[in-house]
Amino acid sequence: MEKVFSYLDYREFLKTRFARLKKTSRLTHRSISQKAGFSSPNFFKLVMEGQRNLSGKSATKVARALDLDPREAEFFAQLVRFNQAKSLEEKESLYEELKLLRRDLPLQRLEHSQFEYFDQWYAVAIRELVALADFREDPEWIAAKLRHRVTPAQVKRALRLLERLGLVRRGEDGRLLQSQAPLSTGDEVTSLAAYRFHQAMMDQAKQALRDTPAPLRDISSVTVAVSKDASERIKQRIRQFRKEVLAMSEEAGRGEAVYQMNIQFFNLTELA
Repeated sequence: MEKVFSYLDYREFLKTRFARLKKTSRLTHRSISQKAGFSSPNFFKLVMEGQRNLSGKSATKVARALDLDPREAEFFAQLVRFNQAKSLEEKESLYEELKLLRRDLPLQRLEHSQFEYFDQWYAVAIRELVALADFREDPEWIAAKLRHRVTPAQVKRALRLLERLGLVRRGEDGRLLQSQAPLSTGDEVTSLAAYRFHQAMMDQAKQALRDTPAPLRDISSVTVAVSKDASERIKQRIRQFRKEVLAMSEEAGRGEAVYQMNIQFFNLTELA
């Protein structure tokens, strides 16, 4: 039976575990609720469907009802806290604790690897480097291309990750090529990984302001007062511009360099 360590969403784990237990032992939502000691016979079902949350005490009851061993129960309780955390900062801290709890376990589900992909800005950059005409699968060369902001050891790990995720593949001649493998993650992974990815890329932008010659960058800003309707129209134009940039990249064919474009549009004042 699949272990809870494979999951980053405790409700998904509950659904999968319940479906398998139902086939093998004919358990019902009611019987699990009763086994856990809940007064409501539908409580377990409501939790699975996202209509109820688990407290620390009720998470322990559910773990016991599902016969999780002590280590699984500890991970499950931590996973509940991670999923129900209110802020991204709290999620960050709890995710690091989750990694410690499963540090000696192999990555079993794609979501964990996908988080690692978005969490390491250079993995995204290396995938784009693969598309360059002069790309060389040499960690030293790649590290130099990235201005030695990463080590060759980090490059090696990133290349293995990209292959494992199917984001790069081997051509008939053995050379690495970009793949169009889709990335699909749950909201927990996407939101936290995106938060950390944007943080990392904004740090790279600050460094580019210092280190990158002006002809090779365009960093500008504008501060304006707008209405709610205008802000929505601006965001729509930004989304359209991103699509146009992607289309231009695809039409251009093999690139000569990897560029990063960050777009930030946010309110500086409280809304009335």
